[in-house]
Amino acid sequence: IGQRGQAAVIEFDDEIRVRADFTSDSDLISAAFQRTRSRSIRTARLIDAVAEGIRMLDTRSPNNRRVMLILSESRDRGSKGKLSEVIELAQRAGVVVYPATYSVQGSTFLSSPSTSPSMPGGDDNVNILGGIQELARIGKANVADALARTSGGRHLSFLTLGSLENVISRAGEEIHSQYLLSFTPTPSAKDGFHQIQVAIPSHPDAVVRVRMGYWPQK
Repeated sequence: IGQRGQAAVIEFDDEIRVRADFTSDSDLISAAFQRTRSRSIRTARLIDAVAEGIRMLDTRSPNNRRVMLILSESRDRGSKGKLSEVIELAQRAGVVVYPATYSVQGSTFLSSPSTSPSMPGGDDNVNILGGIQELARIGKANVADALARTSGGRHLSFLTLGSLENVISRAGEEIHSQYLLSFTPTPSAKDGFHQIQVAIPSHPDAVVRVRMGYWPQK
């Protein structure tokens, strides 16, 4: 978060819980992560949690950069809100989303039988039902990818603790080495989404990640 930055910590499963409000105290942030415990393996209200994080970020000074780092699955399970609504919230608030997600396939078939639904009838207790449910869920919209793409962030992935540390370091390096471009839009009668395009003519092969556009102030 940098020397002058602040961070808040939210955890989510079937509920949204704020573990730490905005603070620059690294001990408080660390303690918030230590207290994080998931209570449900079947519900992950990713969309609702992102909406709550955006509302919290929107209370901060507009002069501060607003960045959200998500450690989660890439898909939502059980949210009441809609993906299109939370994308608009992020774009209006100027929040850049960096999802760091783990592999659903890898985590599913490495899970223990005690935490997964299984089919009776054998000593091995094979997790057939759990596999079918996961395959169905994989077909749903990739929420994390959509949030990153529409906000100008980047979707990262991990499977092990070591790779998680690497993706967090990569996200931090990228956030602190970005160029910030701003402009004042001309008045428009169009009360809807305005698309933005950014290109570097001298480097046509460069990868440019920017927010897709903006919403005029109401």
